[in-house]
Amino acid sequence: MLEFRRPTIFCAAALILVVSPLSAQVSEERPEVKKFTREELDRRKSEEIVREAQALFGLGVMRHRGDRWLEALTLLEQAAKLDPKCPAAHRALVPLYLSLAREEDAVDAARRVLQLDPDDSDTAYQLAKLLKADGRTKDAIAALVQGAGSKRADESPDLLYYTLSDLADLLEKAADYPAATAAYRRLTLHLVDHKARLIGSETLPAEQYVLTLAQVHEKTGHCLLQQNRFDDAVIAFQKSRDFLAKQTDPELRIRAVRLNWNLANVCLAQEKWADALTYLDAYLDNRPTDAEPYEKKVMVLRKLDRENDVVPALKKHAGGVPDSLSVQLLYAKELSRVPRSRREAESVYLKLAERFTSSKIYGGLFELYRAGGDMVEVLNLVDKVLATINSKDDIQAETRETAREQGRAMLQALKAAPDLVNALLRTALKDVNGQERTHETWQLLAALASRAKLLENAEVLYRQCLIGVPVHLESNVYQGLLQVLWQERKYDAIVVLCKEALYGRRKAEGTNLILFHNSLALALSETDKIDESILEIDKAIKLGTERGKTTERCQKARILAKAERFDAAIAECESMLKELTEAAEIKQVRYVFASVYTFKGDHEKSEAQLLKILEDDPNDAGANNDLGYQWADRSHNLDEAEKMIRRAIEVDRLQRRDDPEEEAENAAYLDSLGWVLFRKGKLDEARDWLEKASALQLGADDPTVWDHLGDVYFKLKQTAKARDAWQKAAKLYDHDKRGRKEGRQEEAKRKLKMVAE
Repeated sequence: MLEFRRPTIFCAAALILVVSPLSAQVSEERPEVKKFTREELDRRKSEEIVREAQALFGLGVMRHRGDRWLEALTLLEQAAKLDPKCPAAHRALVPLYLSLAREEDAVDAARRVLQLDPDDSDTAYQLAKLLKADGRTKDAIAALVQGAGSKRADESPDLLYYTLSDLADLLEKAADYPAATAAYRRLTLHLVDHKARLIGSETLPAEQYVLTLAQVHEKTGHCLLQQNRFDDAVIAFQKSRDFLAKQTDPELRIRAVRLNWNLANVCLAQEKWADALTYLDAYLDNRPTDAEPYEKKVMVLRKLDRENDVVPALKKHAGGVPDSLSVQLLYAKELSRVPRSRREAESVYLKLAERFTSSKIYGGLFELYRAGGDMVEVLNLVDKVLATINSKDDIQAETRETAREQGRAMLQALKAAPDLVNALLRTALKDVNGQERTHETWQLLAALASRAKLLENAEVLYRQCLIGVPVHLESNVYQGLLQVLWQERKYDAIVVLCKEALYGRRKAEGTNLILFHNSLALALSETDKIDESILEIDKAIKLGTERGKTTERCQKARILAKAERFDAAIAECESMLKELTEAAEIKQVRYVFASVYTFKGDHEKSEAQLLKILEDDPNDAGANNDLGYQWADRSHNLDEAEKMIRRAIEVDRLQRRDDPEEEAENAAYLDSLGWVLFRKGKLDEARDWLEKASALQLGADDPTVWDHLGDVYFKLKQTAKARDAWQKAAKLYDHDKRGRKEGRQEEAKRKLKMVAE
């Protein structure tokens, strides 16, 4: 084996001898390797990163164009991260973020672009639009200022037009009138200097260009007017007017007339009455349909001591715009001012009523009759309309519907004017035993009196309604009369009325008898005739349907609790809870159960019932308020109590929003909030809420509200106000049996003695 290796070794050795000189020769000819500095290596690395970023950017743009948004987003974000100082990737990300509804990311990307390229006016405009849409007006203005002031702004006249338009508009809305004036003036120059480009690129078609330039002059005038720069404002308005007047299009020339209205307002602001009248007349020649310019002319004529010219001028103008109700009403109103022309005014109103259905017509007509002592004419009109609506004759449906619309308009006019209602009621009361009128008229008058808190008048009118009342109206009349008697606290009268309806010679025929048994039971309980009261409420329960019995049984539980028969009241509630299955009825019972325990003084069990209601409906306004108030009254869980009461107020406001007949607020809930704030030592806030409660119709009659308000005033060292509030509370407690039993009246009197000493 060793013999075969020898030639191999020899060959290798020979190869070494041959190769070695050759290697030495090659080594001597190789160039020297260049060594790079650290700076050069960093530069080369940066260039490599930039090339990679550019490649990612290009690929990202291609993906975006191909609607492959998520891939594009990833690529462009990588490019922006690799080369953060290059604005291109950030600029491309702006529309991509918007496509993906990532507006805030788009804002951040646009801001980054402008940091890297402050003269990018296109991105500045996009950023401004995003900020404006988000309500960040101040930041939007800053972006537009940057765009309008960039070195490249003039390279794109179309973009600069939009930028300046938005900038001027935002500045004007922000009430920065000097800056807005400057922006509008620059916009004016831009429109003039680049007219051909703006029209040629269809940014502004020719007709739109004319209107835009005229509007910019006009808006400049408005901004100058806000700065009391009257002479400059006049020049701006005149430029707008004269520019439009030179146009060949008649529609544009007509628009020029409108500018006289602006010029008139400048003169009015300076009290230059004669000049104002000149401009007003020029404007009114165009027959505007809104009443304001005509009202201004009336005012100017009076300033110029031309009273006798008012009615003739309005007659002429009203004749030119017969279909403008507001102008016709102004003419009728001015006729009404002069006694000798009141019949003419009446004629105008009545003719308008035939053409239009508006409460304003009847408001003016009724006021005319009131001023002339002719309120009986109002009664006649109301009576006639109601007779038509309720006639049993064969009347065309269109005639009846017209009468309904007129009736609604009359009612709206009366509701809006308490003085008219008072005058109408005085006239109606004189007619009670004289002029025959429809039952519907008497019922309407009674309802108006009740709404106006003229309770004695309402009672007289409702009783008038009962005389020969038709069956179909009977229930509403009885309900209205009982409501008035309750407000008057005439419990004996309620007893008499209900017994007459149930057992008297003229028994009720069209009314559910439960109403009378229920009302009779409550009235008897108020006069401490508890056994009789229970008998009547049991009759109501017996008459009720299965579903309706719950309401009457709850009423029975309240009567028992007020009479301090707590065991019987609790047993009634427990029995109902065992029997009932519907959520609404169970909630109704729990409310009553909570009040029973409150009467008993067992607050923990009362709160337990309210908490069960809130378990099923956390937004129940009544339960939130009642529980919050109980906690506040005991100075317990005050922070949570405040949250609950505020929730009750919020929910209640939403529920009341669509009912115009309801008061805007619930006085009891406002009182609760005031009381919890008082307990927390927030006296100023407590006073504000309690004053709001006391100003409401129901709050003004509630002794608790005045008692609480007196406590707050006293803590605020407003002794005189505290005394007045406690005096009202003490007087109102005369009619509050529970308040008297619980000693609240005596406590109010004690506090009055304290402040008197």
